Amino acid sequence: MLADEKGVTLVEILLSIVILSFVLISVMNLFPQAGLLIEKNETKSNGIHAARELLASWQGSMEAKVFLEHPSEENRPASFVKEEGGYYFFQTDIGEYIGEIRIKKAADLDSAPAKPHLVHIKVLDQKNEKISETHGYLIVDQ
Repeated sequence: MLADEKGVTLVEILLSIVILSFVLISVMNLFPQAGLLIEKNETKSNGIHAARELLASWQGSMEAKVFLEHPSEENRPASFVKEEGGYYFFQTDIGEYIGEIRIKKAADLDSAPAKPHLVHIKVLDQKNEKISETHGYLIVDQ
């Protein structure tokens, strides 16, 4: 008599609920990881943008150009930190980030009418962990 009956037993229903629970729990674990990845990528993107803006501001800075033409204490920008190993080091705040600027003392090319000085920008978070970096040239007219 039982052999003729069709349907699902209670054991089969419970087993399918357990399997479905494992699948749903696995999928739900992906959401926090995706959120952390999105946050990390947003921080990286903001850091890249901050580095590019800082490089552009230094490339247009008359104060930096005057200092490179006539490197004396009275011409130093306020953000000057130190002079070491053929480079000038500067540090400035960029919103929630810290910008470290390194400018090569000697021009890369000795050409007229301008001299290009290598500029290296590093953007750090408040824990001094590197977020982004970029480089370019600061052109000093002769």
